[in-house]
Amino acid sequence: DVLDIPLHFNPEEAGEQDGVLTISTNIEGFEEVDVALSGNGFEQRFPAIDVHPEEINFGEIAVGEEYTIAEIVIENNGDADLEVESVSVDSDHFALDVHGAVGVDRDFGFTLGPDEEMQVDVTFAPQDAGDHNADILIISNDPENGEVTVSVSGSGFFPQVILVEPDAVDFGDVEVGGQGDDVVEVTNVGDEAFMITGVEVDGAGFAADFEGGGGEGEEFGWDFTRTDANMSILV
Repeated sequence: DVLDIPLHFNPEEAGEQDGVLTISTNIEGFEEVDVALSGNGFEQRFPAIDVHPEEINFGEIAVGEEYTIAEIVIENNGDADLEVESVSVDSDHFALDVHGAVGVDRDFGFTLGPDEEMQVDVTFAPQDAGDHNADILIISNDPENGEVTVSVSGSGFFPQVILVEPDAVDFGDVEVGGQGDDVVEVTNVGDEAFMITGVEVDGAGFAADFEGGGGEGEEFGWDFTRTDANMSILV
């Protein structure tokens, strides 16, 4: 006959462990039979990703400009290596810089040992006016948080390049058949020249002189007047 004796090893601490199984019998000369036992106890280790902040708002940025925030930090708070497979963003308005490699919607892989961290630079460069939102996706081997997202947002606007003062003109009381005069000043407050393609006046009795022309309720036909940066003209 065969008797199976189940054995178990439940280590209470890490490291090599030794033991002995003693089988007692009534057989002369084999009253005790020993079986050596050994095993190694270990603590299972896991990575633990921590990403902060969870969201970034860039506020308002002029179209054509860009702003970089070196703010996202990826940390490994576990006791095993954190394998970050990719860090990406699917947007034309946001870009990432990890390990010095700049790109949009590109994958970056790196490894963080316990208590190590990596910084991710995020750049917002709006391509057009309006609100823009995206999620930065971080994929790793964290067994509980394999995918972490950071929400990024910002607004693009077209910077003011033209200033018209005043925005309203009140001629007051003017005698019928007479004329009241005032001035509207147009100033280029931008960094580049732009064109004034025409001036139109609508309303009975109102007129404007522009480059020697004049009209009443009609659109002037000049092609354009070019204004350099920081230049004003009077209409």
